[in-house]
Amino acid sequence: MADQINSLEDLNAVAGVEPVAEEIISREPVRDDLGRSYATGKRKDAVARVWIKPGSGKVTVNGKELDTSGLVWPGLVWSGLVWSGL
Repeated sequence: MADQINSLEDLNAVAGVEPVAEEIISREPVRDDLGRSYATGKRKDAVARVWIKPGSGKVTVNGKELDTSGLVWPGLVWSGLVWSGL
């Protein structure tokens, strides 16, 4: 029986193809005249539109300030990661 191919490297070796190094593309944030960046998130029928701008780190959702102490979302502990000043 022929040798098994278990990875892309094995396949490239059998095909005689040299691996190509992937170029890492650095993206600069796109900002408007006020220094804001815009993002849209979608899931099923829901749409979230977000404007992010430099500031003090205060989070405001629908005009209300968000209490960030001990905030935990599924799979992520935000209190130390996000609120550290990304």
